[in-house]
Amino acid sequence: MRLNHDYVRDILLFIEEELDYQCNTKTPTYHNEITDGQLLANKKFERYNKQELTYALEQLVKEHYIDCASEPYFVNGNLMTARIIGLTWCGHELLDNVRNNNIWNSVKKNAAKFGSFSLSTLAISAKMLTTALMTEPNAIQNLNQGINNIGKMF
Repeated sequence: MRLNHDYVRDILLFIEEELDYQCNTKTPTYHNEITDGQLLANKKFERYNKQELTYALEQLVKEHYIDCASEPYFVNGNLMTARIIGLTWCGHELLDNVRNNNIWNSVKKNAAKFGSFSLSTLAISAKMLTTALMTEPNAIQNLNQGINNIGKMF
């Protein structure tokens, strides 16, 4: 099964946006949670390929990008139950690297010119591009031009 990087990003964005703490008084008392089934059935994902979406969610849980209220339950590698309460530190780090639409789209577009790349490579590229943008406002255009120049060499 192919890991759909856009689905990974969208799941992380959804969890960050939707899950919070519940407050019984004036202070947060416990995490809201959503099950894996509720996430997969959410209206936001109704047009997604369910197999690819399920696979992306399974990989995020297995690799500890998603924080769960209790140990996720797997049978033969298939995610049966996960009580999702948020993102782990690594999940937030991954999301922060790929959050910006312009950066994400530029990195994906340029990666497509050379074939398939791992999600971690795309995330590192997005992080590097974000860092470059802090000092050079034309970093995206410079990256695109550089990739075009490299492509002409092959």
